[in-house]
Amino acid sequence: MYYKLYYINLNHKDFNMDKAMYKELIADLMKKESELKNKLQLIWDAVRDHPNDMELGGVIRNMFWDKRDISHDRQLDLFSD
Repeated sequence: MYYKLYYINLNHKDFNMDKAMYKELIADLMKKESELKNKLQLIWDAVRDHPNDMELGGVIRNMFWDKRDISHDRQLDLFSD
């Protein structure tokens, strides 16, 4: 998933944000915040449930690889962003 990076120069003389642009920006940021909160909650739950460092490492690696397997059809990609 690619994330949009929003940089708005409000002092630029040609900048004009209408209400629709503002609503879209806020909606995108709220969605991103929700996704990050969910990921953080999964990590906190894993830390709480797996006090053993090796066990925790395995759980976190599985989270990463499971997500990656869904998003990419390649087996190994050493230089992905």
